[in-house]
Amino acid sequence: MLNVPEHIDELIALSLAGEANSAQLQELDHWRKQDETHERYYQQCAVIFNQSASGDQQQYNSDAAWQRVQPQLSKRIIRELHPSPASVQWKPLLRIAAVILFIAGLGWWINSNVPRATEQTISAYNRIVHDTLPDGSSITLNKNTSLTLAADFGKKERRLRLRGEAFFTVTHEEERPFIIEANGIFIQDIGTAFNVEAPDDSSYVKVYVEEGTVHFFKEGTEGVILERGQAAIYHTSTGLITRLKELQPAETAYRNGILPFNNARLSEVAVALSKLYEIPVIIDPGLQDCLITVTFKNEPLDTVLAVIAETFDLKIEKSDNTIFLRGDNCGN
Repeated sequence: MLNVPEHIDELIALSLAGEANSAQLQELDHWRKQDETHERYYQQCAVIFNQSASGDQQQYNSDAAWQRVQPQLSKRIIRELHPSPASVQWKPLLRIAAVILFIAGLGWWINSNVPRATEQTISAYNRIVHDTLPDGSSITLNKNTSLTLAADFGKKERRLRLRGEAFFTVTHEEERPFIIEANGIFIQDIGTAFNVEAPDDSSYVKVYVEEGTVHFFKEGTEGVILERGQAAIYHTSTGLITRLKELQPAETAYRNGILPFNNARLSEVAVALSKLYEIPVIIDPGLQDCLITVTFKNEPLDTVLAVIAETFDLKIEKSDNTIFLRGDNCGN
């Protein structure tokens, strides 16, 4: 019994059908010359092909002819043949086989060469990044933030992974949920605009809703629904989500540089300034509860400090890359 590789049978079929290219013919010719039995096998296949392709054009049953001839090829046994008249035209069948082989090869090539969908990451290092997602949603990434889109983003859902802080203005679509994962907890858009803060130390995740509604939850729990002006924080140490009664002023000032203080305590102002300008701002204990109403729009830090100091008759000191606001009271 002669063991013939399957691809040799395919080359023989292509050759006899007149569909083989020069490289295939060269490979087949090399195989035929390797051994006498190889040549005999090829000649037997040729006899089957020629006998079945010639003869009278009479009525025939191609399925029956295939069943008679196939065993002779599949068993690959070298023996003398006693061909009997047949009128089956094998060339169309072999041509179909060649087409099938081509389609299979094309499918393999496409599968091997067409790039597969992969995750996409948008990163902000030492600057604020504004971008637009494939679904039309707009995002603002704070410094040292990365946002990773799932490989299948936009198909059945729009899933992302956040490290850092980002503001989202979402194109809402009921059929394709917009879901952010941050430090093991999830934020699902039900409205339009919200901010998510998830620091690298994974200690907490804070969500503030500016417009619309957001579902803030841990997998397997109900979580909380946050509406416009509401916020909540998740502490990884406790695994609990807590609503925030008081919001820090200028919660998302990093995205537009606007600091709106409305009857805000100076303790809150100091926190907002420290975050936006990335330098610690410390105020004396007696100034903690002083109230101020003012809006700063992309002002330099020195200008902001000067206005606050003038308002409360304070002194500004700078030491070791830290700013101190000194005073005894609220200037009354």
